[in-house]
Amino acid sequence: MQLKDTILIVEDEKSIANYIKTIVENNGYRALISFNGFEALTMLSSYCPDLMLLDLGLADIDGIQIIENVREWSQIPIIVVSARDMERDKVDALEKGADDYITKPFGAAELLARIKVAMRHKHNAKLEDSFTQPNKILVKDLEIDFNKHQVSISGSPVH
Repeated sequence: MQLKDTILIVEDEKSIANYIKTIVENNGYRALISFNGFEALTMLSSYCPDLMLLDLGLADIDGIQIIENVREWSQIPIIVVSARDMERDKVDALEKGADDYITKPFGAAELLARIKVAMRHKHNAKLEDSFTQPNKILVKDLEIDFNKHQVSISGSPVH
C-alpha cells in the first residue's frame, strides 16, 4: 500500500471544507480538516502534512499570521484559498511565504492543478535534498520517513 500525500485543509466554513475534502480525497490524497487557526498549527506539527490549503479569513487568527508562524519552522507548500481578491491581499500572502493563491469561488480542476504543481515542486525538492541527506531509511519491509515522521511495514503505516 502506497502512503498517500496528506493535505491539511484550514477552512472555517464547513461546507467549503467538506467540498475541498471531497475533491482531494477523490483524487488520491488524504485530507485533514481544521476549522480554526490554532488547531491548524497544532495539526501541522502533529501530522506533518505534505501541503496546506489555507483560508485567510479565520475567526480566531488571521491566515497571514499562520503563514508567518509556519515559515519560522517549515517549508510545507501553502496554497491560500480565500475570498479576499484584492491584489494587496494576494501580494501580502505571497510575500509572507505562501506558495500560491486561489480566490473563491474556484473550480475543482483549477484547485487540483495548483495542488499537483505544489506537490511536484515539493517532490522535486526532496529529490535534490536526497543527494545530500537521507529522507528515508529502508530495511527490508521497514520504511522510516523522516520528513513525514512516519514508519511503515510493507507499505502499511505503523502507529
